[in-house]
Amino acid sequence: MDEEYLARQARLEAKLKTAKTINYSGFAVNGSSIVFMLFGLNSIAADPNTVEVVNFINKVFKLNIDYEATLNVLEQFKAHIVACAGTVQLFFGYWQQIRRQMKEADTENTWSFMNEELGKLGI
Repeated sequence: MDEEYLARQARLEAKLKTAKTINYSGFAVNGSSIVFMLFGLNSIAADPNTVEVVNFINKVFKLNIDYEATLNVLEQFKAHIVACAGTVQLFFGYWQQIRRQMKEADTENTWSFMNEELGKLGI
């Protein structure tokens, strides 16, 4: 094996390792965000102490925070936030897969690799 090939494989392995790290870190962040949106937010919203705290904040700071309206807005955006976290995580996973395929194909040019893959699909 020549040294250029070994150096290229080392660079590709480093890029693959970075993609794996980002994917796994993203899974931790996005996964916990999804779990919090699905379960944690409802626990906080259903807790009677939350209403008392909001009422206390309203009284002390002379605000008018409508607790029910706030819950409705959170419920509306919860699905969007979960979908966004899931989409980002899918991108991270696909990026890791692309980096692995690039290493196996021994190519460093991301865009030419993607063009070749799209060409195989007839796009």
